[in-house]
Amino acid sequence: VFGELALIDGLPRSAAAECTEDSLLLVIRQGDFEQFVRQYPRLGVEILRRLSQVLSGRLRESVQDLLDYKRQLVEYERRLQTAR
Repeated sequence: VFGELALIDGLPRSAAAECTEDSLLLVIRQGDFEQFVRQYPRLGVEILRRLSQVLSGRLRESVQDLLDYKRQLVEYERRLQTAR
């Protein structure tokens, strides 16, 4: 999944990607997706649920990364204090 945030919020993509082999991509524009959801609400809800799962997983991973960085920073600061 790539560009899902732009699909939801309409803002420019926040990342880039490059294919390393021949690929077939599906481009879904925000307006087309909104029309699809209106036309097929049950499928739209399922797609949005799955996108939410992807985003939730990425958010949880980012939070964990931040907590890890914070722990490392605290440890680094502690070492600096004891070295003085």
